[in-house]
Amino acid sequence: MTKYNNDPFGFNKAINFDKLDDPKVLSELSKIFGIEEKTDYPLTDSEFMDIDDKLYIIIQKTLGISYNINEDKHLHNWYCDIRNKLCQQIQDKKLELKK
Repeated sequence: MTKYNNDPFGFNKAINFDKLDDPKVLSELSKIFGIEEKTDYPLTDSEFMDIDDKLYIIIQKTLGISYNINEDKHLHNWYCDIRNKLCQQIQDKKLELKK
């Protein structure tokens, strides 16, 4: 029976995969490879939730729907895209005004 070596160069043995979960190691690797660390949302959680709550009602009333936006996958994705772009625009403006 022939035995195949799936790691002929020994990369799996050379990499300490446990270290890839270490924030310090990830930060150093980001610097080495020129990767900027980004946050998922540019606003604080409370700011994001406030915008989400108010925008949800505005969109729902404007579209004239009585059902939950989350029930329609395409409508929900569209809503999330608009909300995220709006939040990014708000964050950009906040940074611009601080200068």
